[in-house]
Amino acid sequence: MVDPKTNRIDEELLDVVDEQPEYAPGTTAVLTLDLAPGHYVVLCNIEGHYKNGMYADLDVVATDGSVPLHPAKTPAPPATGVIDGVQKEWAVEISSDLHVAGDVTFNLKNEGAIPHEFIVARSDKNAEELLTLIDPATHRIDEAILDAIGEQPEYAPGESKTLTLNLTPGHYVVFCNIEGHYESGMRADLDIADSSGAAPENPPAATTIGGMQSEWLVATSTDSHLPGAVTFNLKNLGTIPHEFIVIKSDLSAKDLVAQVNPATNRLDEATLDAIGEQPEYLPGESKVLVLKLAPGHYVLMCNIEGHYANGMYTDLVIATQL
Repeated sequence: MVDPKTNRIDEELLDVVDEQPEYAPGTTAVLTLDLAPGHYVVLCNIEGHYKNGMYADLDVVATDGSVPLHPAKTPAPPATGVIDGVQKEWAVEISSDLHVAGDVTFNLKNEGAIPHEFIVARSDKNAEELLTLIDPATHRIDEAILDAIGEQPEYAPGESKTLTLNLTPGHYVVFCNIEGHYESGMRADLDIADSSGAAPENPPAATTIGGMQSEWLVATSTDSHLPGAVTFNLKNLGTIPHEFIVIKSDLSAKDLVAQVNPATNRLDEATLDAIGEQPEYLPGESKVLVLKLAPGHYVLMCNIEGHYANGMYTDLVIATQL
């Protein structure tokens, strides 16, 4: 609800109970209110202050001590046809984060002072979670490890563009992937609803799984997938060689740390149900690994000496229904 022009919330849209007007640094003030049970937000609404984090939630309980439920919100209906999008330093703002499946037209405008691009990628991880895929050297996400549906290439400040894509039900991330732009905040989430107008609770898996390895991390674009052929698009973003091994295990990746051999600083692969692997590959290299995976729990890891113990693992669930 923050107005991008005034950088404030229009207080006429709020149920304001009362306020303490502006007061100077180092001073104190007392505000006494008679509040009914319910949920409240306390905030500073001076230009830019709310957006920068000056807010908090407050629940006022009933006399019996019970905490009231937050007021029920009527969800906005999914958009149809058009989504308006504004890009600027450093945000991607879309007029609706829920749209019905089918042709979706993005009416875009670059309101910034530098060029931007607009990419739409399918992912069951949200925009914040995909930050783990950013290459620290390029300050971008390698688009080869994403399920990118389409894009509007770079366009100049003040320009408007139109991008129309056919989107199936599921979760998407819209973003600018120019160097440094994603991590600076130019990203947003978008859900595509089915024909009933409801966003699927468990969207279908992407066609591929993007995987990034570095010191000391294994990050993937999704942590679940349907059974069958699974394609891993891998990239070594580290400074040393890594490998990528897929094992089936009833234990979580974190629980398997206890099985690291202190003498070799590795897991004994003879004791693991290994399905397949990408052998060691060099920094900066990309690889593709295709495996046929049955339903169950899997651990994805690097098992070079010391790498697993240092955190190079993650979990993957293959489920018959997502």
